[in-house]
Amino acid sequence: MLSNTPLLPIVIVDDEASALKSFELALNSHGWNHVICIQDSREVLPLLEKQKVEMLILDLTMPHVSGTEILKLMSESHPEIPVIVATGLNDVKIAVECMKLGAVDYLLKPVERSRLGASVTHVVEMRELKRQNHQLKQQLLMGAALEHPEAFDAITTRNPRMCAIF
Repeated sequence: MLSNTPLLPIVIVDDEASALKSFELALNSHGWNHVICIQDSREVLPLLEKQKVEMLILDLTMPHVSGTEILKLMSESHPEIPVIVATGLNDVKIAVECMKLGAVDYLLKPVERSRLGASVTHVVEMRELKRQNHQLKQQLLMGAALEHPEAFDAITTRNPRMCAIF
């Protein structure tokens, strides 16, 4: 069963403290309380090296490391982590470039709570479906332990796919 509660934290990256607080409150209003706020963009990649996260909500215009640079690095080193871009840049070319770099959504600030909620819900559901799909593949293709092995005593095999069928 799908849940809209992510297993891992949602990371918000924005250099403006007020934007971080606004996003955090919006996520909290949807029941997502496992949130990490990062105001210094240089902290993003070190965090991702030591902690698994559900997704990133990323501003593009930041000092030190831009959101675009982070998005490029994410697509190379952490392509499994979805990124939602939330920015004040209303430029179609930039939006298209972000989507080409792997962003799953492009939201314009100020972001409506309902729009943010719908986008995050979509990402959480997709991540959960991918996890369930992976678990099913593991069970079906990798030869999970048989519940009643005695029922197949007359059949001799070491093939894990055959065991999965049993």
